Amino acid sequence: MNRSIRSRRFRALTSVLIGAAVCGTVVPGAFAAPETPGNTARPDGQHAAPNAAIQYWQAFAMLPAMDDKQRGIAENAATTNLDPAALQLIEASANSLKQLHRGAAIRECDWGLNHQDGMMLLLPHLAKSRDLARLACLRARSEFQKGEASTAVEDLADTLTLARHSGRDATLIAILVQDAIEQITINTAAAHLTAVKGPALEEFAGRLAKLPAGGSLKESAVGVERQFGLDWLIDQLRNVKPGEKWQDRLTGMFGEGSPNLQDLIKSSGEDLPGVIKRLEATRPYYEQMPALLDLPPEQFHPRAEALYKQFTQDAWGKMMLPDYTKVYDKHMSAEVRLAMLRAAVAVVESGPGALSNFKDPVGGAAFEHHATPGGFELRSKLTVAGKPVTLTVGPTGS
Repeated sequence: MNRSIRSRRFRALTSVLIGAAVCGTVVPGAFAAPETPGNTARPDGQHAAPNAAIQYWQAFAMLPAMDDKQRGIAENAATTNLDPAALQLIEASANSLKQLHRGAAIRECDWGLNHQDGMMLLLPHLAKSRDLARLACLRARSEFQKGEASTAVEDLADTLTLARHSGRDATLIAILVQDAIEQITINTAAAHLTAVKGPALEEFAGRLAKLPAGGSLKESAVGVERQFGLDWLIDQLRNVKPGEKWQDRLTGMFGEGSPNLQDLIKSSGEDLPGVIKRLEATRPYYEQMPALLDLPPEQFHPRAEALYKQFTQDAWGKMMLPDYTKVYDKHMSAEVRLAMLRAAVAVVESGPGALSNFKDPVGGAAFEHHATPGGFELRSKLTVAGKPVTLTVGPTGS
């Protein structure tokens, strides 16, 4: 769906889009959360299944109200100075981070979203998840500075779990937020990874191996963007009430301020069946895109661009269809760098020879290893904007 409609569709998340366009079983040992049921009692004496979202919503409710200075600290959590203001913000976040820890210990996560809202669906948890993740990374850096590597990597593992939980509904925006949270967490972990030793390193490796599944672009294309975008809009138009104008229904949903929508309505006249037919004609785009998303970048981009161009020659298709070429590289980069982090943990633990046990998601070969003064750099075959995707491990990492 194009940007003008998407901003209305997820109107609570404008800041998330700008920043991004930019549920595990309890783990034993040092990373195990204090036992918490996370359940809601029922009149019959039974309990609801454990749900991580219940803990996260409590975390969101207790997030500190940040002024401009504190928000700047949080937004630069991976690099900002750990001065008294930053430490004060960490202290104010303690209760929220306690709930983050509890939520990350639960496998299942249901945010309670009402998908009947379709394109009008609000996703308020995404902006809150991003804020909570930044504060967790900020505290992790403070813990590393104090020599508390075990508690630091626990915070980071919890944050990666939150990222996966946040993206599991597989809207494109949720996937972008998932990727953004993973990136700040990976950067924070990589910068300090050489300071992690022994059981803490083993526990971190275990947590990374058991992260819950997050949102995927393939799931987004068919299960979400088509179902709650295209199918929902067609259903709305097919169920226009007697005496109601279909044009008014569209402007009521999206607002009169969308020039693209107004131009489309004017050009379509009174031909509602014709509009529905034109919308239905975009359905093969959603059906053909998933197979392309399995392709390596050099094959994906030309074929996906051609497919998008084919179905956006019609103005209604251009309004509706998400351009996956705009998010493919970002999502692939996030997947590759998470794989790099897993490999980097093994290198810190066992040396560069451990890289033979880890495969680059792009190309299937081992990551390239290059020593640096403060640690090492891993390099992927994936290139974005002409540069290889890398992970720098050690104090010089960003």
